[in-house]
Amino acid sequence: LDVELELAAEEVDGRLLAELGRLEPHGHGNPEPLARVAPLRLLVPPRCFGNGHLSALAAGAGGGRLRLVGWRWEERAADLDGGADGRFEALGHLEHDDYAGAPRLRLVDCRPLR
Repeated sequence: LDVELELAAEEVDGRLLAELGRLEPHGHGNPEPLARVAPLRLLVPPRCFGNGHLSALAAGAGGGRLRLVGWRWEERAADLDGGADGRFEALGHLEHDDYAGAPRLRLVDCRPLR
């Protein structure tokens, strides 16, 4: 996977989403930028909804909060536990969450940090 952005949760805000919006439309030849956000810790356990989807709220080391959504991720909910110390990194696409009115990361992958 080609990661274009390395971010802390505190860096994900409306201004960044507006800048990324200038790269649209996405499609063949212009894929959505892939972001790595780390380190993260879950604030509450993931909530499963719909047809196997999940949502979660995570915090970065500096206290910034980031909503996570995983379409068809219900089976992978345990991957967000972060291992022994609870820290993990997430790969995904940044987008505006119309429901919550805030930025979110649409999950592609995640793994515990060591």
